[in-house]
Amino acid sequence: MSAIAAVLGDGDPAAAREVVGLLAAVAARGREVGETRTLEGGALGVARFAWEEAPGLAGPAQVFVGPDGTVVVADAAIYYVADFRRALAGAGVTPPAEHPSALIWAAWKAWGREAPARLEGDFAFVLWDAGRRELLAARDFHGSRPLFFADRAGGLALSSGLRGLAALEGVSRELNRDALAEEITGISSACVAETPVVGVGRLPAGWSLRWSLGGPARLERHWEPPLFERGDWRADEAPELLRSVLGLAVRERVAEVERATVWMSGGYDSTAVYAAGRAALGEGGGDRLQVVSMSYPPGDPGREDELIEAVAARWEAQVRWVRSTDLPPLPDILAWAASRDEPAAHAFTPWNAALASATVAGGARVALNGNGGDQFFGVSPVYLADLLRSGQWRRLRRDFSALRLRGAEAFLFWAVVPALAPAVERWLDGATRGRLPRHYLEEPWPAWLPAAVAARLEERRARPRRRPGESHSAAEAAWYLTGSFGPRTISSAAAIVLSQGAEARSPLYDGRVLRVAAMQPRDMRNDAGERKKLLRLAVRGLLPDSVTTVRQSRTGLPGGWLRDRLLRFIPDSLAALRGSWRLVDLGLADPARLMREWDRYCQSPESEARRGGALFRAISVEAWLRQLR
Repeated sequence: MSAIAAVLGDGDPAAAREVVGLLAAVAARGREVGETRTLEGGALGVARFAWEEAPGLAGPAQVFVGPDGTVVVADAAIYYVADFRRALAGAGVTPPAEHPSALIWAAWKAWGREAPARLEGDFAFVLWDAGRRELLAARDFHGSRPLFFADRAGGLALSSGLRGLAALEGVSRELNRDALAEEITGISSACVAETPVVGVGRLPAGWSLRWSLGGPARLERHWEPPLFERGDWRADEAPELLRSVLGLAVRERVAEVERATVWMSGGYDSTAVYAAGRAALGEGGGDRLQVVSMSYPPGDPGREDELIEAVAARWEAQVRWVRSTDLPPLPDILAWAASRDEPAAHAFTPWNAALASATVAGGARVALNGNGGDQFFGVSPVYLADLLRSGQWRRLRRDFSALRLRGAEAFLFWAVVPALAPAVERWLDGATRGRLPRHYLEEPWPAWLPAAVAARLEERRARPRRRPGESHSAAEAAWYLTGSFGPRTISSAAAIVLSQGAEARSPLYDGRVLRVAAMQPRDMRNDAGERKKLLRLAVRGLLPDSVTTVRQSRTGLPGGWLRDRLLRFIPDSLAALRGSWRLVDLGLADPARLMREWDRYCQSPESEARRGGALFRAISVEAWLRQLR
């Protein structure tokens, strides 16, 4: 991963100095090697850590200039390079080098503005074509690598970080109250390009930005989620096909690195990544793909040690354990806020940092995870709304009972409310005086959030919007890929891994894997509580039966660890934040109600996780606001 920056305008004399400042502001993303280059009308720069110069990572930390003078800076890892080169050859283009920036240049020469849609990888890049006087920037659909932009009079600035752009001359530092409200409530917003600073925009995951001298920045989506449950299903071939593409996805992500780790839990997702990867890597795969896992004490709801040991034994592998009891507490609130580029803190920062540190201690710089399994291979009970809509009454009754749901409220929550149009839902909620169950993807607003703010946020929520022929369960999978919350969380977690000297990669967020996942009929994702059937079938024989068997309840839940940390972190943080709260001054919080919520959380932290999470977000954003300059 890298830090990239660009400042372009009509003969901006300060461009080079501003690019240096933007890179310094995101030094946590790289600072040891790099380059800044001044061009006619602007400057571009890139920086990264020395360890990222190793094979299989980012390539040389340089501003790449193509034979035609087009300039590229990239924070990127490109996969399936052999297939990509064949496609380029078909378009009559030969990449001048193998590193990501050169491949991005070649894609631009071959396909122009369609280039981002032809790339497979984790990427954020800025490309300036001086001949066309046109800029193209883009991010992949996974969203692990951030990119922000700021329109200024006659020019455009881009950076891997928000704070540096907000400090530039000519950029509005006014706070975006609605975007801040989204940060403290944790909603997934449809306003995917906004940030808490009015003058700075976020290039959303799966989107491109185009800009020409003197004009405004134009955003457009270059990637759309596939239609799930699309019908071209071959039950006899699908498990083997998924095993093959998942193994290939792992192999591509460790193609040239000497060693990588899989952060393995005892669930279906990370174990499938490991098993398919080991099978694809063949002899010697045990040395190249190692296991790092979190160990919880007996009786803890997060404990899956025995399942992890069973997988390791099946593959004659050793587990590098990280003990949950050895993890440090959450950081000091003000120091933590000063180190973050964005307002929201990741509650599992010590957890992710410890696993990343163990990855590096084992001699690896790439950490693979199982992110995406829940979204693409499972589905919530919202599919009951599909059964209701299609008149499958007998199956609806059977599955409602099998999912251990009870009562009219649960039936309304899962089967009825998701199918209502927002306007109808609001009308019914008013008619029932607020007694209609909330939409299943919407957490209730914190009690300390003013009603007027909540009303504005209701209009900004990203709800599943069904495309023609799309079911509620299919729309849910697409929702994870189009709202703001998922990519923000992914980017935040990836930054934690980077802080420890490693790079996070997610094989289940591979385009080929996603296309196979989209083929599944709904009952492969959830059939009366039996979830992720295709994923389990794909690795049958590669994992012990104890791991792939149907489970009556979820395992590996780290909520107990987080609860214990919050009970210490929140009171210490409240003490450190004495005085007038900026969130209160901005009209985003009622201080008396906020303290009452803390009292209620303390009374029953085991059952009040939602309140604890809301308090954590509010405290984190308040501290960030106090550190903002």
